[in-house]
Amino acid sequence: MTIIDTLNSVSASITTNTDTLRNLLTEIQSGTIIADTGDAPIYDEATGVWTCAQSTANANGEYLGIYKLPLATICSILNSLNIIAFTPPAAPNTPARILPCGADPLTGWQNLPALVDLEGQEFNQFSIRSATPFEVRLRLAQEWCYTFDFTVSNGGWTADYGTYSSGGWQGTAYGTGGGISGLQKSFSDADLRSVSVVHSASGYGGASQKLLRLQHDSDPYVDHSLGALNNGTDLVTTWQTTTPNSVDNIKLFWDGAGSNSVTIKRVTITGAGTNPFGAGNCN
Repeated sequence: MTIIDTLNSVSASITTNTDTLRNLLTEIQSGTIIADTGDAPIYDEATGVWTCAQSTANANGEYLGIYKLPLATICSILNSLNIIAFTPPAAPNTPARILPCGADPLTGWQNLPALVDLEGQEFNQFSIRSATPFEVRLRLAQEWCYTFDFTVSNGGWTADYGTYSSGGWQGTAYGTGGGISGLQKSFSDADLRSVSVVHSASGYGGASQKLLRLQHDSDPYVDHSLGALNNGTDLVTTWQTTTPNSVDNIKLFWDGAGSNSVTIKRVTITGAGTNPFGAGNCN
């Protein structure tokens, strides 16, 4: 082998090894919560639970853990929190802080008044401050988004009162007016975070409603009143929550007195964890 052959071999080896190291680093970063301070987080693959702890006090005698989410779960929701050991810090320090998705890493941090307030939050980084050694166990879930565009199809929804056309779900006459009643969709269990409805309506007056009804299995429905039915074009009404929940059926009631001229054009649903509708389709 000539000197040139040897140099070419060494160069190829360096390139291969560099690529291998880069791929390994990317894999580690994509799957591991990074602790800027605090004990190394531990992940249980069987349960999907992270354990974050700090057993060493800082110069102020406090126990501080600052964590960055792995690349694979950037902008995730903390959908369950189990506090094993923790003591709130002395004022004015707060027990938890978060860096919301898209916020400036220097100025965008938000203080939370209680450690339990981490649950349901969506963020890229978070911190825990305790007066004693702490340990918490948590689950992360990425948010998904799915839009049912009723100007394209009925989306597999059905209605007690209301008919489908290419323009969307149309109201029908009943009672002293009419509209759309019991427009519903069933699906596998999901943790819903918001439901947005786009509608157009005219002629409504007096008693009317926009009602979102959620259900899990055979449990009683939970109603969310969203106010009176507005007249106008392409109006958006949104319900949202940061509280983890489990839902497998949605019903909408967009109806009232005076008219049945209402069209529901789109419904957009967001949630955490597994998307029951398949791949997300929101822009």
